[in-house]
Amino acid sequence: LKIQQSPRLHEIVGEFIKSKRAAGTKKASLLDLEKFFTWCQSCGIAISDPMDISHDMGMDYLEWLSKGQFKKSYAVRTFRLLMNFMSYCLKRGYITHNSLVAISLPKVPQEHSIKTEAIDPMELNQILAIAKADIEKKSAKERRMAAHRNFIGFYLMAVSGMRVGSLLSLRVSDIHRVGDE
Repeated sequence: LKIQQSPRLHEIVGEFIKSKRAAGTKKASLLDLEKFFTWCQSCGIAISDPMDISHDMGMDYLEWLSKGQFKKSYAVRTFRLLMNFMSYCLKRGYITHNSLVAISLPKVPQEHSIKTEAIDPMELNQILAIAKADIEKKSAKERRMAAHRNFIGFYLMAVSGMRVGSLLSLRVSDIHRVGDE
């Protein structure tokens, strides 16, 4: 954290950030937590432990986010990260209760939500056919391996609903073969 915190809180925040897999998620999580702790300091609130984060403090922070220059969708996402941090602290035994769990987040109007469309089976078959043709026309081993990787990536995203960030953060150790216990 760029702001001054107690060693204990700094360590807990560091563990929370490390628990995130994707680099972009780590960065966004750190920025969101820094925003919260900066807000606390600007309000004269000293936090040395996650137990210091109260329900009323959470309500005030959410109100500040919602009434500031931020879009409602950003305010909700930012506050949800703080709630996620508190849940992490509860699971790890750093706190005995999550003081933010009972806070209702405001609804984000539909026009602020990102609308996604699934591709239809015909489009998927076209994408996979192109990826497969790419495998067949590559001659060098490295290019052929990359083409296989791309085909498998498209296929995994299509059949599982996985997003690109999740796909890119996959590791071989994440794969469990049927029958391996």
